[in-house]
Amino acid sequence: MIEEPAAWKTPEDAKALAVCRRAFAEYRLDVAGTVLDLDFDIALASARFLYTAAWFLFHFEKSANDVARDMAFTRKPASAGQHLSADLVFRYLPAILGRARALPTGDVLVEILTETLRHWPLSGVLADLTAGPAEALDFSGHSGLQFLYAERLAQHFKPAWLPEEKDRAHIELVWTELGKDCRLLRTPALVEEE
Repeated sequence: MIEEPAAWKTPEDAKALAVCRRAFAEYRLDVAGTVLDLDFDIALASARFLYTAAWFLFHFEKSANDVARDMAFTRKPASAGQHLSADLVFRYLPAILGRARALPTGDVLVEILTETLRHWPLSGVLADLTAGPAEALDFSGHSGLQFLYAERLAQHFKPAWLPEEKDRAHIELVWTELGKDCRLLRTPALVEEE
């Protein structure tokens, strides 16, 4: 069990960074395209956010103000490397979100996790969310991340998480390869025209 909430500045940062660095070196090999570098600040902030979210699953007696204060995460993706650096751990947030929804006092935690995942769509596409992403789905033009997103969308389809029609080439290619029904990618207006 997680005993204490994550401290934002600790001597453990060097150890956490070493773990993130090793994990990322392996993780990025599964992503096609240009090799991405680890964004240390995003990786550590994301790891702390995940840890704190998990901590609140076991300490749900904390006040909404405590949760909101400790879960503040204002970072937004500004590069392909940041998307993947956060995804190293944020891909586990949907599971925490599901557990938070089951808590009698999990509303604030659910709200914060939902909003965070909407701003990090590479991970957010894995979550059961009705609202669409709050960030562009171009992943700074990195084709490997676009393909990874397309694969994840195929497994966790949500119409609100489709990119604009002009940006769906990666989605259509992946879905065709996976044998998915590409008619799901059409907007109602296109279907009426046919």
